[in-house]
Amino acid sequence: MEEIARIAPEMDLVLNTIPAVILDREKLGCFPEQTIFLELASPPYGIDLAAAAELELNTTVLPGLPAWYAPCSAAAALKETVLRRIGEECI
Repeated sequence: MEEIARIAPEMDLVLNTIPAVILDREKLGCFPEQTIFLELASPPYGIDLAAAAELELNTTVLPGLPAWYAPCSAAAALKETVLRRIGEECI
């Protein structure tokens, strides 16, 4: 994120999965107006949606997208992650 101002002008698409605001007004201002932002995270989201709206950025919120299009794969990935994390906690 330290280099976002440098690389943002070259980005056509941002796909966020981080459920904590990492793209605030200042960082969003570094992106060109044609950049498409897809927000996949849970609230409070990684994109400051109010700032994105004020900057008139093309932002779409798509929570749960993996489960919509690949429910079995998404469930399997979640199961694997949970079981791995439980195993890590028990070690």
